[in-house]
Amino acid sequence: MSPRPGTTGSHIVGRTLAAAAVLCVATAVQAQVSPQLLQGMQWRNIGPFIAGKVDSVSGANGQPAIGYVGTDNGGVWKTVNAGVTWQPVTDAVQAIRGITALAVAPSDASVIYAGTGSIFGSQYSSGIWKSTDAGAHWQRAGLSDAGAIAWLLVDPHDPDLLLAATRGIDHRKGGARGVFRSKDGGRTWQSVLAAGSESGATDLSWASDNPGVVFATVSQTYLAPGASAYSLYRHPGPSGLYRSTDEGLTWKKVSGHGLPEMIGPTAVADGTDSRRV
Repeated sequence: MSPRPGTTGSHIVGRTLAAAAVLCVATAVQAQVSPQLLQGMQWRNIGPFIAGKVDSVSGANGQPAIGYVGTDNGGVWKTVNAGVTWQPVTDAVQAIRGITALAVAPSDASVIYAGTGSIFGSQYSSGIWKSTDAGAHWQRAGLSDAGAIAWLLVDPHDPDLLLAATRGIDHRKGGARGVFRSKDGGRTWQSVLAAGSESGATDLSWASDNPGVVFATVSQTYLAPGASAYSLYRHPGPSGLYRSTDEGLTWKKVSGHGLPEMIGPTAVADGTDSRRV
């Protein structure tokens, strides 16, 4: 997620949990389960309370009590008891500060990828980091010159195959902007969707049951020297929606057929079997 400036961490967690609740309700209706079963659910703030703004959240497949959050200037935090307590797991790595993207491999919960940066731009960015022991230790996983990492997707069956959406360095044209693909766990990367010299990839999405179809959004992320991130909202540039049918190898721009012209920072979410976007 890439929240607007001024959005609090609790709002981000709330939006994420709200999306999960909507999915649960939709699933319940589809399965003809009585809505009364959900009436006892209540919202509460589960922290972490001293970590700063929360910009990314990820769970661990098959381990409902384990969760991770990435904070804007406090690294990665982990809970092993469904949010009762939280512990920072990246404090030992000085280069890891702001976290803008988190992804736990669905097929191996010990493999975690963390994309660095800030919701306000590329400060604190040092590329992608990887842990193979559930957050105990971290090593670099490439794209150190890509600016803020907007989103990460890990293949449901292969923990070494992943896609990364990069925004680029704020006040520098060109560089590693767009969508990148790695087949070896971040050791090497291939540029698969170039965003141009002033734009970056701002979001990625696929349906977990059909990861071959991927959607990406591209919008202007370059800021003229002296400009702030707020200018992207006051004077937004053109945006685009792109689609891949081979798990990110090739891309085509989506346009027409009722899709309105997109202006400014955009995001995309994908539903079951990539049929609803």
